[in-house]
Formats: sequence, C-alpha cells, structure tokens
Amino acid sequence: MVPFRVSPVASGTSPAGNFKVQIRLEAGADATLRTKTPDTSLLFDRDTFRDDNVYRLADGTKSTRFVGCEDRSAVFIGAVLTTGPRTVVVRVKAEGTRTRVTLAAYEE
Repeated sequence: MVPFRVSPVASGTSPAGNFKVQIRLEAGADATLRTKTPDTSLLFDRDTFRDDNVYRLADGTKSTRFVGCEDRSAVFIGAVLTTGPRTVVVRVKAEGTRTRVTLAAYEE
C-alpha cells in the first residue's frame, strides 16, 4: 500500500477530504482492507469517483475486498476519505493473516 498527498479541494466545498491510496496484490492474492480509524472510510468504487473531488464519508465504505488476477499482479487505486485524520489505521486480512497497517497522507 502506498498513500499519497491530501487532494486539494476548494475550502469549505467538501465535507470530507481525501488522500489517494494504491494497493498492489500478487497474482492470485485475495485481501480485505478495513479502516479502524473513526471519521474515515475507503473509496475504491470507480463508479463513485467524482470529477469535482467533493466527497462525504458515506461515499466510501469501512471495508473493501480485493481479488488479484490469477496470472499477474494487480494494482488498485482509490482513496481514504476523512473528516480530519491524516493518519489512518487499517486492518489487512490476506491469506488468513491479519495485519495492522498505518497509512499517513503527506502534505505539500
């Protein structure tokens, strides 16, 4: 997982900020990502992405499941939606193992 910078939004126009996250899975991998930080959600549903970058926490979900391709690695790009926290604790469950990961957005 690779977090990015907090996306710019005109002040006061978006109830939730966001920062992009990239997830890479090895071939055949299956993983579930769940945010454990209050006031955050995950956004990986491409149908929900907005051109104006204005989001609410309800646009995301607390948990997302990823399934990689059978024959090659796969990359998923999405975002963490947040009403304040810039550091987010997520639980990753992959191959029966649970791991706690801390994602920290950076600012310019």
